[in-house]
Amino acid sequence: MSNWRLKNNYINCLNFQIKDNPYSNIVAFSLKKMLFTILSLLVPSLAVAVSNTGGAVKLDLTISDEHMYYIENLALGTPPQFISNVIVDSGSSDLMIVDSIYNFSASSSLYNSNQTAIMKYGYGGQFPVYFINETIRSNDWKLSNLSMGLANISDMDSFSGILGIGFTRQELFKTNYLNLPYLLKDQGYTKSVLFSFNGQDQNPSIIFGGISTNIIDGPLVRAPFIKVISFINQLDYWLMPTFTVNQIKLGDTIVSNQKTLYQIDSGTNGFVPPTPVLNNILKILGDDYIQDDNGNIYFDIKYIEGLNITFSVQGYDIGFRLVDIVGDTIERNGTTFVALNVASCDIGYNAYEGLLPNLIFKYHYAIFDYDNAQIYFGKYKNSNGEANVVAVENGYQLPVPTVDVPDVEDTYSVIYIAESETTVTVAPTEVQSTYSSFSISEGTSSNLTSGSTSDDKITSVTSNPQYC
Repeated sequence: MSNWRLKNNYINCLNFQIKDNPYSNIVAFSLKKMLFTILSLLVPSLAVAVSNTGGAVKLDLTISDEHMYYIENLALGTPPQFISNVIVDSGSSDLMIVDSIYNFSASSSLYNSNQTAIMKYGYGGQFPVYFINETIRSNDWKLSNLSMGLANISDMDSFSGILGIGFTRQELFKTNYLNLPYLLKDQGYTKSVLFSFNGQDQNPSIIFGGISTNIIDGPLVRAPFIKVISFINQLDYWLMPTFTVNQIKLGDTIVSNQKTLYQIDSGTNGFVPPTPVLNNILKILGDDYIQDDNGNIYFDIKYIEGLNITFSVQGYDIGFRLVDIVGDTIERNGTTFVALNVASCDIGYNAYEGLLPNLIFKYHYAIFDYDNAQIYFGKYKNSNGEANVVAVENGYQLPVPTVDVPDVEDTYSVIYIAESETTVTVAPTEVQSTYSSFSISEGTSSNLTSGSTSDDKITSVTSNPQYC
């Protein structure tokens, strides 16, 4: 079984809308393919795990084997009910909880709006979601009247809910309500709608309304968020925290030279580029692969371990190692073959933007500034110490040096055209390994055959993906 999931529950209804009218009541969480693995919200036990430090709220994180971030110490209702197996997701905007982990009838702070929506997760059937208001809390802070969804189902393909922290225009129930980042400011716990993500292996955390100044090496680099664009025009509101990627390289080879809109998702451990970009990546990996009966492709790991993917964000480079997105593995004649946690999208038809995995946070500090529609990237210091917390009132006045991206005017302004993308024609004949490998899951497959890449459209190379 693959260790990533494609959060596909919103794509069907959105595909229908984009064909008829791309701006008609865009429900749900954008036209993106969003991947994730289960996160867990653990029972409160340590006062330091969730802290309110005078204008900022810090949540300590734990990293799973699949490089997903667990957030600790939250509870719902009055009296508080501890919740678990809930994804913290910067790519969506609602807290969504299944009723098997939360007894609404036992809470005195519940308000039922009597609004419902129909949703679908994974391969299961549709189910209703009820729009409610409830209290959410931790050790030293409590928010009242958080708008959220209560799903009338026991689980969502083995997970229990989603804590969405994206822009409010992605909310499921269109009544212009405040989600967690906005409500923290509204009720006085933070002074800005801003959160920073420290995704290092040691002491990871997310801070609402503040940043960690003692883990940053050098100035933070600022890039603007860009509103999504369709074939018709550009939206006049912020739907997703998307920014410009001007070029993508796999190793030293350019696999994309078109300006493209991307977002990084804290609830994602896979990579979703436009289809031509994925095809270029497959060509670079070459024809030394095997394929199972379901069409899943497994590459010799020696061609994976030595490569990294680099994204130029208006001249500033971010990225991750290709081995970081390895999914299933198989052994054949003493050789390890691996599938990658990737899929592709067709911008303008089933997506507005590509998707970058949360692995970016492992190598780059990031600050999402919703108040000023911008994102900062920074380098980590070589330190495993505890990150401090410094409250931020204004994202333009951070307590550390900042600079703009090098190509500040070179932003995404017209929709991505697949036919204009660069084409990789010759694959490298040898890959020199420069990185160590990371933990990967094991899998099995039968009736494997060898094959070669071609110019045919390939939209996924992951093994047995689950759709959620």
